[in-house]
Amino acid sequence: MRFESSPVRSKALREGARGQCCKVQLPGVCEGGTETTVLAHLPSAPHGMALKGDDLIAVEACAACHDAIDGRIRYDWQPGEREEVLFVGLSRQLHSWVVRGLVAIGEVGRAAQRRQCGSQPATDPTPSQVYHITPVPKPRMTQRDRWQQRPAVMRYRAYCDEVRAAGITLPESGYHVTFYLPMPASWSKKKRLAMAGQPHQQAPDKDNLEKALLDAIFGEDCRIWDGRITKKWGVDGRIEIGAA
Repeated sequence: MRFESSPVRSKALREGARGQCCKVQLPGVCEGGTETTVLAHLPSAPHGMALKGDDLIAVEACAACHDAIDGRIRYDWQPGEREEVLFVGLSRQLHSWVVRGLVAIGEVGRAAQRRQCGSQPATDPTPSQVYHITPVPKPRMTQRDRWQQRPAVMRYRAYCDEVRAAGITLPESGYHVTFYLPMPASWSKKKRLAMAGQPHQQAPDKDNLEKALLDAIFGEDCRIWDGRITKKWGVDGRIEIGAA
């Protein structure tokens, strides 16, 4: 059976990679930022080494992960690990394209495209701002903390200073903040790959993370009346802010 050999090319997919988070998130390699993200093509039939594959068989990857995938930097791949990394990355990528309206699948894709064209409010926007600051929860504080230097309080105060220095702001309503908490260094490479971007379902609570951020930004946060909070595992600690 013969298959169409002409590769699929899409300017929208290539240009849409700019400013997006890396979908590969290779442990110990991923830069975690959005500044170097490009569309990285993956090996695919029927195209050989001399010809890039389809733009559909590609992932938005940071420069470091892109280099590791293509073999430009050394990485200690375990048996089957490279294939698993590419499969997980492509799965994340296809989901992201559908949500952003760049790839249409029936009503799901058409609804996303209508949101992108402004015919109805977007409900699944991609993060518009990324801050490479490790989230810190607000600790329970007492009068003694005015002169004592408990480690939890000192970390919280340093975090507030970092948030203010970065100029982070939030509207009074309609925000979606995603807190990425770094995975433990003791986790295996396979576990880190599987858990990257997955829900963070242990301490600290999302309410304490939100409270710490709001207190760092606002002197009085009683005017904040609506917002969404998500917390996930990440290769590194960071805060992503977009519209709810």
